[in-house]
Amino acid sequence: MGVTDILSTLRGRLPELEWQLSKPGLSFSPRSLPAGLFHSHDDDPVLYVAEIKADINTLAVHPNPRIVRYLAEKINQKINVLVSVCAGYNREKPVQEPTGFIIDQLATRRQWSQALEADIERLEEQKNALLATLAGRDATNDCTVSLKLQSELGNLEKKLTLAKEAYSKTR
Repeated sequence: MGVTDILSTLRGRLPELEWQLSKPGLSFSPRSLPAGLFHSHDDDPVLYVAEIKADINTLAVHPNPRIVRYLAEKINQKINVLVSVCAGYNREKPVQEPTGFIIDQLATRRQWSQALEADIERLEEQKNALLATLAGRDATNDCTVSLKLQSELGNLEKKLTLAKEAYSKTR
């Protein structure tokens, strides 16, 4: 596997991670993460995603292929840990999501429309990442993981549909 393949695989997992971390009410303790895996010790999930993105950018410019493979394994481990922590959180505390698509602040109709466009694009990326993950998991024949991913995909498609409906009302 070449460096570009490794980079595209890792970048392809980022929307999945962002979807997992964007769930309402998600908060976890940095103590629930393995020691030394992350540099950040904050409970803000955005900082962990930013750290992973910075690691991927570092990986892209590194000349040594052996170090690239090692860094890619570490980045993949970070992503897997965060996804599993989110999955564990979801098993412990199911949260009722709002039924409508809500934008926090409305300044103007144009800004609202642009925010919806950005959300739709982000949700499409996350949907594609979940579909790719689901396709990869189907090969392992793990029914519980596949069902969980299908449930997540259903929730994501529901959010995407609500966002598209809200966007179509602005036009």
